[in-house]
Amino acid sequence: MRLISYDASHQAKLQADKKVAMRFSIFLGVLLFFLGLGGGFGVGLILGLVSFAIFYGLIYGLRLMITKKVYRKLSEVQVEGTYLEVYLQGEMGLLVFTPTVVRYHPLQAGSLHKALEIPINEDLFMAFGDIKPTAMAKLRSGGLPQGFVMLRQMPHGLVRQFLFFEVDGAIEKVGAVLNEISQFRAEKYQ
Repeated sequence: MRLISYDASHQAKLQADKKVAMRFSIFLGVLLFFLGLGGGFGVGLILGLVSFAIFYGLIYGLRLMITKKVYRKLSEVQVEGTYLEVYLQGEMGLLVFTPTVVRYHPLQAGSLHKALEIPINEDLFMAFGDIKPTAMAKLRSGGLPQGFVMLRQMPHGLVRQFLFFEVDGAIEKVGAVLNEISQFRAEKYQ
């Protein structure tokens, strides 16, 4: 079962792709406009506009190709349980919640992160919430609000933070699922 509808998730991803491509191509177009001013205003203007169009097409086209491949692979993955499309260090994947384990399936080709399976027990700390973005994070996400799911085996386990777009009330839905499956015993670590 999906936590966020396909349409809302897909629209958020496309909107983020457009905003990221627009920001970077505007920056490069303005930079090349100023560099082209040495040849005159007309040369600078043409250089800036052409470079803006080329960079926008390249950035948006590459991000759109990656998104299409991810959603095609998503349709092929067999998922048992509740799942959410997430990002682990910039790579898109699925976070699947079942009563006994939390699984991460990478969806991008050549992903650095392999599939993870984290058993749910009284030592697994799970947290969720919204992210207060920095300026760089806003550039990367296209300014869309994001949430996170954090998993850590206590006391000295590796912290894994999964990001997702806050659409369709995703944080509340993730919170309900995590509260339902969590077995963490905090008094053990106080």
